Amino acid sequence: MSGEITDVLVMGGGATGQLAAAYLRMRFPQLKIAIVEGPHKNRPIVGESFVEITIDFLLELGLGSYLIEHHFPKYGLTYYFKTEIDRPEDRTYVVDETPTVPPLLSFQINRFTFDREVRRRNVESGVEMIDGSIDQIDLGSNRALHSLTVRDAEGREVTMQARWLVDATGRNRLLAKKLQLNDKVTLQKDVFWFRLANFNPEILGRISAVKKENRAFVPYFATHHFFGKGNWIWCIPMRAPDNSPFISIGITYRKDVYPHGQVRTIEQFLECVGREHEMIVELVRSGTVCDTNYYGSYMWECRQHYSADRWYIIGDAGNTVDPLYSVGMALSSVQIRQIAAMIQHELNGHDCREFTKDLDTAINSFHHSLTRDTTRLYECMGDAYQCHLRVHLIVTKLFHLGLPALMNDYLWDPLGTKLINRFADLATLERESKEFHDLIRRVAANPKNHAIENFIKVQSSDSMNYEFYEYHREEELPASLRRMLFGLARLRLDLLAALGWRGWTEFRQHRAVVRDLLRGLALLPFHSRKLRQNWLARRMFPLHQNMPAHEEAMPNAANSAPHSTNDWMPAKPMMRTQAAGSGSTAAREPLPDDN
Repeated sequence: MSGEITDVLVMGGGATGQLAAAYLRMRFPQLKIAIVEGPHKNRPIVGESFVEITIDFLLELGLGSYLIEHHFPKYGLTYYFKTEIDRPEDRTYVVDETPTVPPLLSFQINRFTFDREVRRRNVESGVEMIDGSIDQIDLGSNRALHSLTVRDAEGREVTMQARWLVDATGRNRLLAKKLQLNDKVTLQKDVFWFRLANFNPEILGRISAVKKENRAFVPYFATHHFFGKGNWIWCIPMRAPDNSPFISIGITYRKDVYPHGQVRTIEQFLECVGREHEMIVELVRSGTVCDTNYYGSYMWECRQHYSADRWYIIGDAGNTVDPLYSVGMALSSVQIRQIAAMIQHELNGHDCREFTKDLDTAINSFHHSLTRDTTRLYECMGDAYQCHLRVHLIVTKLFHLGLPALMNDYLWDPLGTKLINRFADLATLERESKEFHDLIRRVAANPKNHAIENFIKVQSSDSMNYEFYEYHREEELPASLRRMLFGLARLRLDLLAALGWRGWTEFRQHRAVVRDLLRGLALLPFHSRKLRQNWLARRMFPLHQNMPAHEEAMPNAANSAPHSTNDWMPAKPMMRTQAAGSGSTAAREPLPDDN
């Protein structure tokens, strides 16, 4: 079996790897897709809250009916801000829920059943499952094949070759370690989590909640976030196979600012959390702990995720994310779509070098901006007033810029990616976020501003941009950005007013107000226009889609068979742990020797 070739080889059989294989199988049915799963062991599973962009990806995969039948709907993220954080017996929280039923679907996922289902569907659709561990990787360059040495469960070595290589090995980070791509993250976090069964769900409601009246949905079916000093706690209700109460609970804390010590056991969790949130301790003690998991110092960053030499790093194999906004699987789904776009770009006969670099820049900016902003948030999580304003900023930017751009394919489109990189570069995003945070910090320094009546609605129909999501059309993107900029200018003016006479001396903040207003006004000529079709955008960013340097161009259509040269000989099946069923292969066009 040595030397056999597959088209796309995914390293890692966890959820990210399985979803990558499923998507690429759907997009390119003529290509051979294989997964090296690694030893079948009990991996820690985390990430049960799937947000809108993740569900959009899963709907494209045809998982909509499955999600509705087997998992709970999610009515957004619910934030609990405690103004008296040093009084655990005080159960008064400023509770911020989504204002009504969200316009886009999201779900609370039982990852145990979900991960098994995705793998089952992959086997049925013909994705090859290779049971083994990877001993050696030799990366090809200039369109040369990648070569891997895989050791199977019986200790035999098998040499595999692949045209495209996807690293989804999670914490093993095979390619990042091999190529020394990881950057050190100094502000580290620990996370401890567990699943709880047979508990009393009513305990979650045993608080004194200061909130808007809600008649739109049952508040229990949300992802619950409780903030404390240097930490936050999640509670995610999930559907158990027998429909008994089942919930994921965890704490993430930044080690340098968390005052209550390390949390690695359920006893330490109860002791530390009990110093701030008495209700959560009561909830845990009402049920049965099913498992416990811990990651220490789990943050890392990767300098490069994609190469024009056809290797890609996705999910935790590249960057870890803070789970506060539930974007881990969302970012992985974006990366999977980006990889599909690069493969399609090459199949269409284009030179991928510039496109690959642009996509790498975009995903780095998206991840680093959000993760670093969240990391800085830990410094004020115990300050309810300051924390709620900073969460409001993130919500506003995600729902006016991030999600609309993703829903219109900007982060895997050649021109869309260039626009994102030009107008939302990492340095600008970080500088302007810190600028706003400085103003919030000054306002929060006055204890009078911490009165509950001074809290704003973190998640409102305005901050969550509901107006856009009725149709979520590309031509409405300029209006979405304009509403964001005007909204940020208005918030900044309100905060300057809260400073009193000192607000008149904040000249840097005044310039920022003018900057946001001018940016918003500059978008007026683009009202109801698709930015990617605008002549000015196309003139600013001419696309160079040259043919590859090699003599024979690759196939022009995704459904055509590979070229008949030796470099494009159809790949033959590798060893399988299970035989492939019919599944979705009915729509597949067989290759000449696709047996």
